[in-house]
Amino acid sequence: MILHIYADYDKRIGAYKITYILGRDYGIFISVGRVYRLMHSMQLPPISTIKPKSISRPKELSGCYANHLHQAFHQKAPNLVWTSDFTYLKAGGKWYYLCIIMDLFLEKLSLGIYHPDPMQIW
Repeated sequence: MILHIYADYDKRIGAYKITYILGRDYGIFISVGRVYRLMHSMQLPPISTIKPKSISRPKELSGCYANHLHQAFHQKAPNLVWTSDFTYLKAGGKWYYLCIIMDLFLEKLSLGIYHPDPMQIW
């Protein structure tokens, strides 16, 4: 039954969701741990949603900013508008923080920096 559910969801479902589907659709109520152990015995890889500990700021420092672009992403000259994004990736069991900076005129990646510690990037 677990293998059937796993295949129905294109091999993108973990023990928690399989447990829920077994109870909802088939009336089989077993623990998540048992589903995890059965998946392990069938050599099905676990799907994990573990995220790193968030680094938060006090509410007074993390306010909303004004929308200066108003969806005008196509610029007429270089170095007028730059944009950036900051995200995290997991590789080799470690979390890495990635900062990408882009000039909207060129529409190409201008700079990408990654580091295991977000406070050491700058």
